[in-house]
Amino acid sequence: MASRRMAVCLIGLVSLLVACKENGTGPTAPCGFGSSCAGNQQLANLSLSPLFDTLLVGDKAQIVFSATNSSGAAVSGITVTYKSSDTAVAKVDTAGLVTAVSAGASTITIAAGGLKASSHLTVLTRSLVLLSSAADYSCMVLTLGRGYCWGQDGTGQLAASAPTTCFDSASASLSPCATSPIAMSGGFRFVALSAGGVVACALTTSGVAYCWGDNTFGELGNGVGSGAASTPTKVSGALTFTGLAAGAQHVCGLATGSRVFCWGSDSFGQLGDTGIVNSTTPIPAESAGVVASFTSVTAGAAHTCALKAGGVAYCWGANVTGQLGIGTVDANEHSSPVQVLGGHTFTALTGGGTHTCGLTSAGAAYCWGDNSAGETGNGSAGGPQPTPVLVVGGPSAGFKELSAGDDFTCGLSGSAVYCWGSNADGQIGAGAGVTGGNILVPSKVSGSLTFSYVSAGKRHACAIITAGAGAACWGSNLFGALGNSLQAAVSGVPVVVGTPLI
Repeated sequence: MASRRMAVCLIGLVSLLVACKENGTGPTAPCGFGSSCAGNQQLANLSLSPLFDTLLVGDKAQIVFSATNSSGAAVSGITVTYKSSDTAVAKVDTAGLVTAVSAGASTITIAAGGLKASSHLTVLTRSLVLLSSAADYSCMVLTLGRGYCWGQDGTGQLAASAPTTCFDSASASLSPCATSPIAMSGGFRFVALSAGGVVACALTTSGVAYCWGDNTFGELGNGVGSGAASTPTKVSGALTFTGLAAGAQHVCGLATGSRVFCWGSDSFGQLGDTGIVNSTTPIPAESAGVVASFTSVTAGAAHTCALKAGGVAYCWGANVTGQLGIGTVDANEHSSPVQVLGGHTFTALTGGGTHTCGLTSAGAAYCWGDNSAGETGNGSAGGPQPTPVLVVGGPSAGFKELSAGDDFTCGLSGSAVYCWGSNADGQIGAGAGVTGGNILVPSKVSGSLTFSYVSAGKRHACAIITAGAGAACWGSNLFGALGNSLQAAVSGVPVVVGTPLI
């Protein structure tokens, strides 16, 4: 009796790569193990890539295989069959194109000439994890760190080439825009995101900062003070960051070591380096006695604020409307951190156009600075508030997150969003057709959607729908900032942002 040829298998720790010679006298396919083909055409090894892959529901990926003889030379003319272990999770066609169907795990196996090779595929739900709204545009990050932006793109702030133009009624001209999300260029994976006036920045998993958009004042931090970039550009230097905040024309980041570094325009001292000189690379925001131990940073149009350990707030930069919270209103440049008055301790700060708000551990909101549209939420509109005032009339449960926009503010309470301040473009979300005027106390955003995060921009706001199921925006849609494939209309009710989430 002929001896039995046993299978020879190479199995990885999680069965991700298998090269297995089948039992028997040889394969059914020509030129495989045990065949009579010429030696240089006998298939000895079969492999595929990627060995590991993680996709989002709806993604497609191409399997690529390699067939070699015992000398390692490529073998041509190999016909491969493909199989998915769970077609409810992922399907694979006869050409090796994989389609992610639903969340879960599946093994993709190829076979040829009596050999097999497999890879492990994980499919994740396509969900929204980061969101930031700015001056007529917004950006978001999905699972796996994939970035998308939509809205106005005059200076590359969408991090990609805008696919269309929108009519700007104010200037009677066309401006590049995207009325639904488009993928950021560069293929980066981001874990933090901040969109500002005409510049946006994000962090990679290793804490490296990248910025895109306008660079007139060095906002990109790449050592150049001109031009613009529509692709994320690495910030110069070896610093790593744990947080970022983009203002109108400057950016600040919280670096490892609890120090704040800023770059870009310094017209009002918003870089915090005790001078009034623009910087194209990160410089420390420090003054005597105020150096490290910062825990977070936020940026307004031309001012910056940060929290120190213990929750004490410091601000610097422009103070023309009292946005620094230091008890005065003046046109001076405040080029180093100054403590906010009032004796409050905060868990978070948010900088708006010309006002600032802070959140306490008890969920109370305090705001200071410009109050011409009621953006401080104290029940009145009028002159500046140079020290923190309590936001009144809000939800009894208090707030768990705040976001200051240009001349309005929003906060998250439970799964509902409340906004106050200017409603000129429906940015308060007070209801269909409800625009104009000022809302002086927190008003619940209309509609039936529930939210887990909110971000206020120039004249629109966006929020993450509960469980990351998508995003919804309300307010001005002049440049497609609502992301619903339309342009030049306002909405006082949240509208769901389109692709890539739906």
